[in-house]
Amino acid sequence: GTGAMHVGSDDKGRYVCKIIDEYGFGKGATAFFGNGDNDIPAFKEVGLPVGIAPENDRVVAHASVSFPDFVAVQDYFLRTIFK
Repeated sequence: GTGAMHVGSDDKGRYVCKIIDEYGFGKGATAFFGNGDNDIPAFKEVGLPVGIAPENDRVVAHASVSFPDFVAVQDYFLRTIFK
């Protein structure tokens, strides 16, 4: 199925935890993609925090990997995870 959730910019970490708990995923089995300071709380709750066009060095510091755009993300996942 599909769904949508509207999350306030300060609530992302809390909602990521809620989704992880609701679906029974382990922290290590989850990823979060973000670009701003408001994404850092969610980065701290997942196994693979991914920076997409990070707006500053704080975001880069909290991401496991960072990319300039989604094309670079796709290339990375195709080369490393889905090879």
